[in-house]
Amino acid sequence: MFQLQKNRLWLQNNKIWIYILKYITYSFILLLIVGTIDLKYPQVHNKIPEILLMNVGLSTTLLTTLAGAFLTITTFTFSTMMTVINMYSSSFTPSMLSNFTNKRIVAKVLGVFVGGFLYCLLGLFIIGGIYETRMVLVGGIATVYAIFCMLHFLLFVHEIFKMVRGSNIVQSVYEEALPVIRDQVEKRKNSAYFLQFEYSRSIKIYAIATGYLSIIDTKRILNILSRYDGALVVEQNLGDYVVKGFHIATLHLKQNWEIAPEDEKEFLDKVADCFIYQEEKYAEEDYRYSISKLVETAMCSIGPGSGDPNRGVHCIRKICVLLGKLFSVGNSTIILAEDADFRIVYKGYTVEEELYYTFRQILKWGKSTAVVIDAILEGLYVMYRMSEGEACTEISKYAKYVYKLSTKTIEDPYDKAYIKKTYRVFIDGDEEEINRDILEDE
Repeated sequence: MFQLQKNRLWLQNNKIWIYILKYITYSFILLLIVGTIDLKYPQVHNKIPEILLMNVGLSTTLLTTLAGAFLTITTFTFSTMMTVINMYSSSFTPSMLSNFTNKRIVAKVLGVFVGGFLYCLLGLFIIGGIYETRMVLVGGIATVYAIFCMLHFLLFVHEIFKMVRGSNIVQSVYEEALPVIRDQVEKRKNSAYFLQFEYSRSIKIYAIATGYLSIIDTKRILNILSRYDGALVVEQNLGDYVVKGFHIATLHLKQNWEIAPEDEKEFLDKVADCFIYQEEKYAEEDYRYSISKLVETAMCSIGPGSGDPNRGVHCIRKICVLLGKLFSVGNSTIILAEDADFRIVYKGYTVEEELYYTFRQILKWGKSTAVVIDAILEGLYVMYRMSEGEACTEISKYAKYVYKLSTKTIEDPYDKAYIKKTYRVFIDGDEEEINRDILEDE
């Protein structure tokens, strides 16, 4: 399982090059088959449709033309990608780039055209020594390949038109976070029975590398520590930036430590080696990375000089729906893995921490904008309705904080009236309670 995750991580970081190499390889294999038929087994031509067979002269002209066309379109495609990337960086945030560059069709179209260029170029060398009147297959297959390339180019253009729309970009980030949050919710449901226990010794585990925590090899940790009775509590969250030597986990034991003092460091380093770091956050394991993209986009939309506050409101609504799904389970503790006597425990962010880290930057830029405050309060109510247990209490407390903040930063009486109306749902329309909330800090 861990090796599979590491492979996925490597594939994610090298997706474009993998697709390019993949289609170059396909082109070489195709050219090898076609070239072998044309040079060694011309009798096979009798079983091939005549429409695919051309004389060497026509094939040479066609391959030359297609090679130039493939090279031109490859350059144009790359130029288009750079334009879209520049648009993402200026209109959204640089962190959004991965939602475009990691699209399968974006990497695939480059590989298809580079592979087509090499097929045509090398195909010219294969038929260079054949008589011009002889029929060959290489030109006909190049025509089919060109049609295949054109279909991919049309799909690429369709994806470009789709991904330059702001709502689609926000939706792609939402869909990126949704499966990760669903997985978190399921794990939290299955971990609801976790209870604290008495332990005789606690040993700190320190990071042996620097980077964003991306993967925890739970299977390997269990293999190392399963002979003990206790738990390994992960103190850092996935996506946290960890510096070498930082405290990342604590090993709690119910029994005495059996490792000799001179072997203790090596043993603990073996456990620490089960935590994998990289220089970029990993969205497939870290839902907070996707939420931070929405936060950054909202800030760009509502910040000074921006002309698209509605996009910011849309981002806030998506954020609140995601957090509402996350808070649908009361606890934030996850049992990542366990056996008879040992378990690996992961402590996620509390509701209070999630709300603070999510909205602190948005409130910094939007606390004086009525539409932003109204959107946050509406979103908090959506969260409130989707949540359960203590999460509802924390959401109500945060809504109270946002409302109090708005009374100090928003001056227009009409704006204040509508914000008051939105906040009223948290306390069942109790006018005295609303006024008391305002007066408490005065």
